[in-house]
Amino acid sequence: MARYALVIGIAEYESKYLHPLPKAVADADALAALLRQYAQCERIKVLKGYVSNKQLAEALVTLITKQADNYEVIIYFTGHSIAVKCCLGDDTVYLTTSDCHIVLENGQPTNQTNAISFSERNYSGLKK
Repeated sequence: MARYALVIGIAEYESKYLHPLPKAVADADALAALLRQYAQCERIKVLKGYVSNKQLAEALVTLITKQADNYEVIIYFTGHSIAVKCCLGDDTVYLTTSDCHIVLENGQPTNQTNAISFSERNYSGLKK
């Protein structure tokens, strides 16, 4: 069976609460090279540097709705994530995109825009 990889290395962030991660690009490039050389990946999509919600959402939707049916898939993510506490006390964990904006109260994230939650079961967190 063929393999498909989605490699994400987010290094740049608009939010003042998320510091840049310059090594994320090098990590993504290195992993993509290893996958090409040793894992026999036929298709590798690499998103790196500045990755918007739209770019990541489109790549994930393509992976979930098209690639996963025909390929073994690998997802690699290097970047920030945040846990946002909801009003009932539970945390929702998000992968932050470059255009993610965070609201803090007492030093804790209480809201966000443009981050992507993998707890969403209907892809509603993935904006097209």
